[in-house]
Amino acid sequence: MSLKLSGRLSDTESARLELLRAIDEAGRRRDEALRYFETAGDDVLIVSAIHELESASARYSALLRQAKEAGIRRTFPEAEAMKRARSGEEPV
Repeated sequence: MSLKLSGRLSDTESARLELLRAIDEAGRRRDEALRYFETAGDDVLIVSAIHELESASARYSALLRQAKEAGIRRTFPEAEAMKRARSGEEPV
């Protein structure tokens, strides 16, 4: 499904990609919060890590729910391209 108009993305496609990027970012933040929790040694830091992890997980879940309700799904090529972009690889 390509909604490109004159080489530009339509507003719908742009919003879709923005949501997918937000989901990726929220997933990364959730993973970082989990690593922080796993390495926190002080009781105060553990409590902080728990709050951070709960917050990051809630945001990630909310964005996934929003995408599901909008009928947005990531295609395999999109997922691979986003993975390459995150790792700094050149696009194919």
